Amino acid sequence: MPNILGQNFIAGGRSALGQSLQKSLDATTGEELPYSFHQATDGEIDAAALAAKAAFPEFRQLSPARGADFLDAIADELDQLDDDFVAIVCQETALPQARIQGERGRTSGQMRLFAKVLRRGDFVGARIDLALPDRKPLPRVDLRQYRIGVGPVAVFGASNFPLAFSTAGGDTAAALAAGCPVVFKAHSGHMATADLVASAIIRAAERTQMPKGVFNMIFGNGVGEGLVKHPAIQAVGFTGSLNGGNALCKMAAERPQPIPVFAEMSSINPVVLLPGALQARGETVAKELAGSVVMGAGQFCTNPGVVMGLRSPAFSTFVEQLTEQMGSQAPQTMLNAGGLRSYSKGVEHLLSHPGVTHLAGKPQEGKQAQAQLFKADVSLLLNGDQLLQEEVFGPTTLIIEVADDAQLKDALQALRGQLTATVIGEPADLSQYSWLQPILEERFGMPVWLENNATTAAIGESLVGVGAWASNFIYLSFNFGFGAGVVINGKPYFGSHGNAGEITLYNDEESINRPALRYLLDELHQNGVQVDSIEDLRLRFDPDWPGVDTWLARVKPTLDRLVNALAGLFDPQAVVFGGQLPPELGRRLIAATAFWGAHRYNAPPPRPQLLLSETNGDAAAIGAALVPLKERFFV
Repeated sequence: MPNILGQNFIAGGRSALGQSLQKSLDATTGEELPYSFHQATDGEIDAAALAAKAAFPEFRQLSPARGADFLDAIADELDQLDDDFVAIVCQETALPQARIQGERGRTSGQMRLFAKVLRRGDFVGARIDLALPDRKPLPRVDLRQYRIGVGPVAVFGASNFPLAFSTAGGDTAAALAAGCPVVFKAHSGHMATADLVASAIIRAAERTQMPKGVFNMIFGNGVGEGLVKHPAIQAVGFTGSLNGGNALCKMAAERPQPIPVFAEMSSINPVVLLPGALQARGETVAKELAGSVVMGAGQFCTNPGVVMGLRSPAFSTFVEQLTEQMGSQAPQTMLNAGGLRSYSKGVEHLLSHPGVTHLAGKPQEGKQAQAQLFKADVSLLLNGDQLLQEEVFGPTTLIIEVADDAQLKDALQALRGQLTATVIGEPADLSQYSWLQPILEERFGMPVWLENNATTAAIGESLVGVGAWASNFIYLSFNFGFGAGVVINGKPYFGSHGNAGEITLYNDEESINRPALRYLLDELHQNGVQVDSIEDLRLRFDPDWPGVDTWLARVKPTLDRLVNALAGLFDPQAVVFGGQLPPELGRRLIAATAFWGAHRYNAPPPRPQLLLSETNGDAAAIGAALVPLKERFFV
């Protein structure tokens, strides 16, 4: 059993002055785990803040290289935490082992990313405006500017990411990288996890000879106010509920010396369904949207909370399909009992609210969360009803039907700021509804990029996949449909009208012969193989299923023609087989694809490599996530 003392971390040591103890709980059973934690006293809150203040003068003066060494050491310590650690995180959160292992990699990766930024040095934003002594009518003095750390930062851990948004998470990494000591307030939902991670940070601090007090951590449900109001604290990082974040913002603003609060609070993350997508693949969208709503018991800050669509027979059919999907979802264990209580309360408010109709979901009872689906009259949103602006943190979503484009515009403009928005459409939709872009930019307060999956997948592949060695390649996106993205000289190529990669080497009669996975699903169904969705196909694909060989033989001529045409037109280094293509199916497609032998001058040109995507994840999602970051912050 790991050594978990349950004491506060202050100035490089441990402190247990408080007599009040809180037990860690098993998230699945609700039973107490054998770990008790001393709740911090007012004196310990003061000591932790003063320890951070005392460490600040030395810590902020360290070279970027030494700061980077510290962050790398934290990452190394996190990676060395063993299977017992993973088991404890799983016990406290009910999250699966694979999720925790992946999140640990993300957390250590964040630390290493900030270490790289420190070594690069441009984070200080140095700017020099040279003196102009002869300027008229007045001379200008020499002006110099660069960024420095503000001082000790209080960080509040999130419930839904016990590692990546918690003790050694993004806020802690950012503060330490900026030269700011941290006082971390451990989340009561995973205190044993926090204890073990904090110990890893302290070991890293000792290894790299950081000043004592560079990292401190306190336990306790009532310590937040004292921490935020402490005069030594100069900024706050918070991830959590709207009520909690607003309370911290109010405290920080009312201090004699107000301080900034960097808060990620609740978001309902609207989804807009465009007509073309519903006509082409409404049933698939319903399945995938339901899966997104219930993924992780709906406990992601980007969980889709509102789904909007235009009134039409296709949208009505979609609502019926989504209702069926949501009604068949199994109950799930949430991260902690407090989260379940909050979710149940949110569901009760929706059930009793005029203008809201319950479409699917079993009564909420027991220790698990039931998936729920509601439909609200658009007038509630247009008239400013507060309920439609509030996140229900859990596996539920709300459908809103709008009459026409004008009402869709009004509904989107009625929303408050959001973390994410999703537009699901076909290529023709994206052109017709390009007016959504400025509206979403206004809601987000930042630029919005509207691209199709194949283009964003090519961008993702360029940034974190094949692009590491190939500056010119074609990305073939095998999904419900089939398309391509083109990367030339390391940059996506859009063409004159933004349609580069829209493959049209077939007429309506030949459409079934293109390598779109929708036609493989049809072939499998005709052969008695039940596959529910493209995602299900990727997860369960068996090359021996009846119908696979038939589909491969049917699409080979089209794929051969396409690959040879692309190779001749663009002379790429690689043709990447990606999208939602099952890897084994991708290998068979690559093996079957033939380059034609005829060429000029009897001198065959170098052929592009045919290979599977080298991204570790969904290239389209990676590209969509990284495009704003790259375009806003990197040349």
